Amino acid sequence: MAYRDLRDFLDALERHGELIRIKDEVDWDMEAGGIIRLACQLNAPAPLMENIKDYPGQRMMGGYFSNYRKAAIAIGLDPDSDRATVLDAYHQRIKHPIKPIIVNRGACQENVITGDEVNLFDIVSPMPHDGDAGRYIATWQFIATPDYDTDWINWGMYRQMIQNERILGGLVMPMQDIGYQFYTKYLPNKKPMPWATVIGTEPITTIVSAAPYGIGRSEVDWAGGLRLEPVELVKCVTQPLYVPANAEFIIEGYVNPTLEDRAYEGPWGEYSGYRTSPRAPRTAFHVTAITYRNNPIHTHSPLGVPVDDSHMAFAILCRSDMLNVLEDNAIPVLGLHVPPEMVGHTVVVSIKKPQSNLANLIASLLFGTKNTGMAIRDVIVCDEDVDVYDLDQVLHVLATKWHPRRGTTFYDNQVGMPLTPYLSMEERIWGKSARNVYDCTWPLDWSPTRDIPVRSSFWDIYSERVIEGVCHQWQRLGYKEDMKKVWETGKKLVSWE
Repeated sequence: MAYRDLRDFLDALERHGELIRIKDEVDWDMEAGGIIRLACQLNAPAPLMENIKDYPGQRMMGGYFSNYRKAAIAIGLDPDSDRATVLDAYHQRIKHPIKPIIVNRGACQENVITGDEVNLFDIVSPMPHDGDAGRYIATWQFIATPDYDTDWINWGMYRQMIQNERILGGLVMPMQDIGYQFYTKYLPNKKPMPWATVIGTEPITTIVSAAPYGIGRSEVDWAGGLRLEPVELVKCVTQPLYVPANAEFIIEGYVNPTLEDRAYEGPWGEYSGYRTSPRAPRTAFHVTAITYRNNPIHTHSPLGVPVDDSHMAFAILCRSDMLNVLEDNAIPVLGLHVPPEMVGHTVVVSIKKPQSNLANLIASLLFGTKNTGMAIRDVIVCDEDVDVYDLDQVLHVLATKWHPRRGTTFYDNQVGMPLTPYLSMEERIWGKSARNVYDCTWPLDWSPTRDIPVRSSFWDIYSERVIEGVCHQWQRLGYKEDMKKVWETGKKLVSWE
């Protein structure tokens, strides 16, 4: 059964030891962001801060999706499931979307503020990092926008910074789905674009907004498939939109159809772990209503070095987009991993190699995927004997099977992510970058007996008799792993977390 709301999910996190309730007063000015950031970097339980300075009755939390244990709990799996099990569950469920249902009333509208009474500073709005341009009300949420001339509703995770009591500023790029809607439809037709920011849902309903689902396809259906239950939606009070009924906060408004109505936004700490985007005039979001639950919880993500919620969401959902592309092109993929430790810039693929130069074909397909392809810098292609979810193995093949000349293909003049730290300012402005492919597979013309070295792994260099004997007595020797069971089920562990 799916979690009904954020509070239901937090109870599950607490049962599994992945939530800490903080009763002491916490300052919204960087202290709250600092607590969340440190919790993520230490792979610690998510902090729920129940006493925020200047905001009695409001709470704040973050880091609730920052590791594979939390991701497993979010989808209803055993928290100790391995990475492959968690990733495959998400990938399989995404293939079966479920339409939402409309309800007449929602908890998100227990309190309603409209018109001149709207004041964004009434919502607990943190200063995420030292050096950020201002208070960011929206860092781990999504913005819902209706298409101009179809029934498509886009959900996207786009940041928003407070400008004044009724205006937010945010980065909207033309290559994003919200940018497509605004720049190609609302702006040319001189019509204001309605929007609604949704803060504080159970994790699945929020994370689907962080990955590309495709123009014309609504992320709410994707969320339903992942939850195995439809998302409940309720109509906004001032805009022609439906939003999750059990969210903690809803902010409603419009964007004027002109490039002159701008708001200065940035800089702030990015997903890459660096503060890269400068202060600049960006999209102005005008607010017409704020609705919220009693004793609401504000979800916040002070983005930074991995691993945090954003890296996990990208690693899980964008992986499915990439897998679909490769499977549609008959690539013999055995495993695909987007290590959250590498902020989504690296993809590791294992294949059963039927032909030479397959690594370049894989890279060309992945680089061409919408949004996800723009973020990828490196594609590492490995043979079938490599567990792509084990970074120790990936580093080993990079050090031993990758030939620096024969195994490398350099792609120049590529479309780049403007937020990437290593790009020059000129490259960021023009969206230009370069990419690499690392072919870590043995050449097909190498003889298995003469040319390919034997790997000195326990599973490869000993006879079956020795392997079975050691596994059967492993626990008797004083170790904790039940290797007898591992051997009998045919699994081969190389390392344990």
